Amino acid sequence: MPTLAGRLGGIPLVVLTNVGGVLVDAVLNDELVLESRISDNPIESGGVVSDHIVNLPVRINMTGRISDTPFTTQRVISEHFYAASDPPIPVVTGTFRTAAGFLAGSEATAGFNFLRSLRDRRVSFTVVTALGVFRDMVFQSLSVPRTSADGRSIRFTAQIRQLIIAESATVAATDVSGDVGHTAVDSSDVGLQPTSAFATAAAF
Repeated sequence: MPTLAGRLGGIPLVVLTNVGGVLVDAVLNDELVLESRISDNPIESGGVVSDHIVNLPVRINMTGRISDTPFTTQRVISEHFYAASDPPIPVVTGTFRTAAGFLAGSEATAGFNFLRSLRDRRVSFTVVTALGVFRDMVFQSLSVPRTSADGRSIRFTAQIRQLIIAESATVAATDVSGDVGHTAVDSSDVGLQPTSAFATAAAF
């Protein structure tokens, strides 16, 4: 199976979109938003342009559908694809399947409940679409509009935003104990000293 490492795009058309481990059977629409904040201040001639541009977190707006028929060829191919990726990308499977392989409940409901748990637990996850692999994503909003046409499937709308992870560094402390004696204030008795002209004038 192909892997995601080194791919310029996202997933092949035969592979289902992956949101936090849940395979989305149909993506009705999705939008990748790449925004930057640009300084209004003039840039000096010869200045570094990138210093005046800040890339904002990636956002994905998506409307998808999770069905109650998980035993499709496309789903099986998707599960193998993600398992063979480098590194492997988790897929939630078999939430309500019995030992005989039959559904003991609603796969669509189980899939949505897992998405909801990601939001409730406030944890980050990976999203894979046809446009690429996006890590450290979190739900900004997650909604489920229902109509009679939805049947047992679940249609959801999500606004997903990427977290900015900053790497911290530890700096070793400098030992200055040997220099303390040179910087300490002299505590010896200097006796009575004449009042300076400034101090005398300030008293009035």
